[in-house]
Amino acid sequence: MTDAAALNLAALRLHDSPRLQVLSPAIWAIIFSFLDSAQTIARIALTCKKLNAVAQVQGWPCFVRSRFASLKLPKALGDKEWVELAKKLIAQSRAWDRRAFSITSVVSPIQQGGGNERSGLSRGRGRGRGRGRGRGRGSNRGGGGQSRMQTFPAHVVVDASSKVDGQNEEETVAWGLGEDVVIRSRKSKSSTIQGETWISLPGVEAGFRSGDDDVTAISILSDSAPQPGLLVGRASGYLQLISTGRSDVGRLLAWFHPMRGGVDQRDIQHFDTNESQNTMVVATKENILFYPLEPNKWPAADMANGTPDIVVEPTDAFSVKSLPNSQDFRFIREAKYMSNGDIALCMASSAQPLRYLTRTPFGTVLANAAKLRPSSRCTESHIFNGSDPQTARSVLPVNSTSVIGGSGNTVLSSYDDGTVRLQDLRSHSPIDAIFQDHFEMTAPLGPLLSYGMDRFIVGSARLPILKIFDFRWTRPYSYTDALDCRKSELGPTPKPLTGVPAPKSLDYAKCCHLSGRQCTLHSLARTDFYRPNCNLYLPVVCPAVTPLYSLAKSSDMASNLYAGVTGELLKISLKDAAVDEREDFCMKQMGNSNRCGYTFHRSLANLVETGDGIALSDISQSKRLPLLFKQSPELLSVTATGELRRLDHALR
Repeated sequence: MTDAAALNLAALRLHDSPRLQVLSPAIWAIIFSFLDSAQTIARIALTCKKLNAVAQVQGWPCFVRSRFASLKLPKALGDKEWVELAKKLIAQSRAWDRRAFSITSVVSPIQQGGGNERSGLSRGRGRGRGRGRGRGRGSNRGGGGQSRMQTFPAHVVVDASSKVDGQNEEETVAWGLGEDVVIRSRKSKSSTIQGETWISLPGVEAGFRSGDDDVTAISILSDSAPQPGLLVGRASGYLQLISTGRSDVGRLLAWFHPMRGGVDQRDIQHFDTNESQNTMVVATKENILFYPLEPNKWPAADMANGTPDIVVEPTDAFSVKSLPNSQDFRFIREAKYMSNGDIALCMASSAQPLRYLTRTPFGTVLANAAKLRPSSRCTESHIFNGSDPQTARSVLPVNSTSVIGGSGNTVLSSYDDGTVRLQDLRSHSPIDAIFQDHFEMTAPLGPLLSYGMDRFIVGSARLPILKIFDFRWTRPYSYTDALDCRKSELGPTPKPLTGVPAPKSLDYAKCCHLSGRQCTLHSLARTDFYRPNCNLYLPVVCPAVTPLYSLAKSSDMASNLYAGVTGELLKISLKDAAVDEREDFCMKQMGNSNRCGYTFHRSLANLVETGDGIALSDISQSKRLPLLFKQSPELLSVTATGELRRLDHALR
């Protein structure tokens, strides 16, 4: 090296010392992605004005996107809105993990009166506006007629959606009970109720009859759809789109019905919509029908019988049993759109209960779901052998792209044998898993809901029981990360039904992030042993042996989910004392007459913990009875328990 070069190197120096405030946004995004606690970001924001600005612009959006990556999040929010969303998701995650639930029941006037006979006399309380009488398409129905006696009571079929604008939210819940439809719209600001409206659409006013025309499927089309409204499908095959606008709610917008014969639409089991393609798939017991949802693809109004009805015919319709290589089944239970446009089908009493349809320019192709392979998450004894008939009651496409090995072809499906299966429809996948409640192992399961790839919920097909499962991935966020270090675990200690021993900790009082060593609390809190699944036994106001018929939530960020049972609608909320108190006050002030005759009840539930949820190879491995936790209106204090509780203080 020459003397000149040495001189130049010696002259090199940093003119400005490095500062956090001047780091580029990309560097900040990397830094914030490693922060696992909102508490850390809040402390950074309190350091100085410049870091506060960085936390607002970069910190909170990055935290939400990295820690809740599998949820369907809003695309464009302001700085303050990201902070509020972070607070909301953190509170919800904590409530889910601590099993802090609040249960309310909305009971129909029919259920209150007792008995199973359903007539128009108890209908129409509230602001009902029935329009669009039945025109007798494919049946000899007149304008209403007498309601026939039902051999079993009517049950609720429910759907929910929400519209969010900053801190303002409008949640719409619509449900069918018998031949009637009810729409409830609630406005809130910062989770505080501002007001709500109930609309009753009695079926008898539109020419529908109890029993034959009971609602079997319902779906809210959001404001982003080409034609917003409410889709209502009935057992008789009638499928209509009605308006949900404030000025013309209940107005008939269109009928969906095959007019030229060929494929029958009676016994509608289910339908689903595809937002990207603006299409709808309808499943009857044997047939599949496709309809367009864009008004520019609909025909002009049909003036037959003097009523300006728009009758939309299917673009394609066929019997699944007539497709090549279709194996025998009793009936189709559900049809759901996948993200790639394929349609997942679940069947009753079939050797291939899970299948999918692919639409091609040359026709529709039916294929069986790929067979699962044995693994630590797929117990071989539960893998179908392809010869014994099985029943899949529900299917739910999930977006597993946030999980290593996941794809857009992944579905959850529930079965009569008491299992829920996560699998790629097209091929074997490393994320495949079979889940099972370790307490009620063989009880049949029904409707499904998922919150991203964090957890999923399945309803019992026998009783009003909500079963909450963890997907058992490495979770990006846990509220326990923000707790102070301790040399003791969270209590009470779970009681595994299979007798699995509790994991051992290294008995440290403090975490050391340099060495990676964790204290007792933090080393145990994230283990599957201390995060068992649970069964929530829902209280039914009017005693009845009823399964959960339907489940709905307005979004992945919603604090409420809804369950339809016989004669009533159950709302399961993540507990918030202030919100619950405000709701009780509003419901009392509102009165039953403004709720279409429905009554409001707040109830307490029971809960049992059911293990890690991975299916057992032999049911005899579950040898113990679980501990029963009962909700109490009085909270347990820390001094009363002598421990830092992992469960809500109302559970004892």
